[in-house]
Amino acid sequence: MQVYHYSGASPFLTRARSPLKRIWFAIKAHKIITTVAIAAVFLFYWNQIRPMLKYRACAAQASVDAHLLVARKAELAKGTKNEKAYQEMVDKRMYLRSDHQSFLSKCLLYYGLPDEAMKAGQQNSASSVIDEPLGKKGKNGEVSKK
Repeated sequence: MQVYHYSGASPFLTRARSPLKRIWFAIKAHKIITTVAIAAVFLFYWNQIRPMLKYRACAAQASVDAHLLVARKAELAKGTKNEKAYQEMVDKRMYLRSDHQSFLSKCLLYYGLPDEAMKAGQQNSASSVIDEPLGKKGKNGEVSKK
């Protein structure tokens, strides 16, 4: 007959270490490296991933808001000379660029993102609207209205 003696140690601590315990002991042993790695991951997220996600969300919301604003402008323009133009825009699901940029910049400002995020996003998107004033170009590319 075998006699078991209670040694006071937990049977879990006497066994070989589990993978989670190995990771925990490695983290405790290398506190500085672990802290630097966590800080690097956080800074990468905060400076690279977060602005991109917020810009996408703000651009989508600004588009929706600009569509709604054009619809409201179309309602207000009934009976005026701009009625047909606004109704065409509503039918084609278009919006004014200035409205969209205004909503986008307000949203980005709300999340604390600089206007450079908006400028970087505009460089990647194609534009079908001419932004320069009408007129003839001079020698140096200057526009003169005659």
